[in-house]
Amino acid sequence: MELLYYLAEIMVYLIITAAFLQLGLYLRLSGEIQARTTIMADSLRNTLKGVSGTPDYDSGRSIHDEIGAILYFIGQLKSENQFEYEKVVANARMQDERKLGFGTFRVETMANIGGAMVQIFPLLGILGTILAIAKSAAESPASTGGLDPAAVTSSFAIAMDTTILGIFFGIVYMLVDSTFQARVSELLSSSEKYGSFIDNLQFKNRTK
Repeated sequence: MELLYYLAEIMVYLIITAAFLQLGLYLRLSGEIQARTTIMADSLRNTLKGVSGTPDYDSGRSIHDEIGAILYFIGQLKSENQFEYEKVVANARMQDERKLGFGTFRVETMANIGGAMVQIFPLLGILGTILAIAKSAAESPASTGGLDPAAVTSSFAIAMDTTILGIFFGIVYMLVDSTFQARVSELLSSSEKYGSFIDNLQFKNRTK
């Protein structure tokens, strides 16, 4: 029980530490999403070298829209201009197959962990409140038959701090997580189309 009472005293620090870990996770996830999206876009741009009629660059278009436009253009070439499509195939085969291999397991795992941690903050707040109440009862002298006002005041402050912090970080990271879930979904959609393109070129030994 002493350990639980100790946890009640440091629960505020545990919640703040978890918040910083969550922030680090999202920063890492953002970097992973950007890196993998850039790899896809660069790979597809390289396949269009020397190909006529390529889509014009549009600075107002997102990188995922550009990936979709390139893949659509390549699909059109395959059905309408086999000569130009063979150039695309030749350009693709000149690239390192390890760079063409594309997996999203790490990104999905990090996103799932981030989503789970969002649910943890309110639970930590509730746990801190319960432990604080238990701590105040344990610290009250049994001879008086009541609660020690000093212990109650101290425990009440801990309970309020943990509850407020748990709810606050839960709300903040819930909003942050919703934006990252959208980015991950967009990445998965693009990577699925990209993977189909690579599979059509019959590359083997795709890595994840």
